[in-house]
Amino acid sequence: MRGLRTNLFIFKLFTIFLILCTFSTGYAFALPHPKSPKTVRILALDGGGIKSIITLKILDYIETKTGKRTTELFDLISGTSSGGLMSLYFSIPDENDPTKSKYSAAEIIKLVEEDAQTIFKPRPLSRVIGKRTVQLFKPAYPRKNIETAMENRFQDLKMSDAPGNALVISFDTQVTKPFCFKTYDKKVSHALMKDAGMATSISPFYFDPVLFKDNENREHTLIDGGLAAKNPSMYAYTEAKLLYPDAKILLVSLGAGYQQKERYSYNRMQGWGFVRFILPTIVFMLDGTANANSEYIEKLTTYDKDDKYVRLQPVYHKKYDKFNNEPDDTSKDNLENLNRIADQYIQDHRKELDELVKLIEESEKESL
Repeated sequence: MRGLRTNLFIFKLFTIFLILCTFSTGYAFALPHPKSPKTVRILALDGGGIKSIITLKILDYIETKTGKRTTELFDLISGTSSGGLMSLYFSIPDENDPTKSKYSAAEIIKLVEEDAQTIFKPRPLSRVIGKRTVQLFKPAYPRKNIETAMENRFQDLKMSDAPGNALVISFDTQVTKPFCFKTYDKKVSHALMKDAGMATSISPFYFDPVLFKDNENREHTLIDGGLAAKNPSMYAYTEAKLLYPDAKILLVSLGAGYQQKERYSYNRMQGWGFVRFILPTIVFMLDGTANANSEYIEKLTTYDKDDKYVRLQPVYHKKYDKFNNEPDDTSKDNLENLNRIADQYIQDHRKELDELVKLIEESEKESL
């Protein structure tokens, strides 16, 4: 028994050490609350481009069942790539009451569908030779597209203007480490939401990177946070441990839909060279880190019996579900299909979702 307690202590200590190393961007953190509630509810949102509509539909169901908005239900909302962008949409304050979020999940779905038309407006050349051909020589879309969408949506809002706590993950190519925007950290809360929105969701092959200067005038070349944390659960959990060291944690991790892929078997990969390995290697790295993060947190919460981890990731088949895994398909047919398959997922997993709602409501009572 003593050995088990020792191993658990070492395991927790290693986790804190890992996150301090991972987040070593020169920024200290600030506690959002002087006193930790008994249970802290954390939301982690995967990336996925336009597929984040699926995530938002699930959150809309939770909001409807509880009668509360997402920012009221969770003490920290974290996200990467389009998930980071969703965190920022939830962080837009209401003009009449800045302590509350302006938009519900259902309203954000409409915003996403609207903004995506601007963000993924193709280059004229793409209409002639195709997007894939363009991507051989330059990003698929002009960065001006996403700059316009972010400017229109967030204007001059700062991270510190958020009504709740948000953690938005990007990736700094100059030091090859994650770079995090935090609404509750005075060292980075001066950042504009529109800059954080671009930084977390500018994916290689799709847009040029973003140049961001911190409050010490240091330059950071930022791209999509999905390169480090497609599933940001590990970052959200360890951040919560640092912010609320005495609290229990309920971590809810939502994926944006996963397409069943062909298996890369031993026989299939025989004799492959550089060209054939390029795309599968990207898949291995992105999906591998997402799955590793999920497994790590699942095991970690097994050690700490007070913490709970709930992971929801809809899995679809390209042929049978007509699921399009492309993050930038904003066609009317695809938007309708994403809404349809999300509704079907909710119907098929209503029991699991209701159990999650019960967990959230019970943890709220503990926090009062």
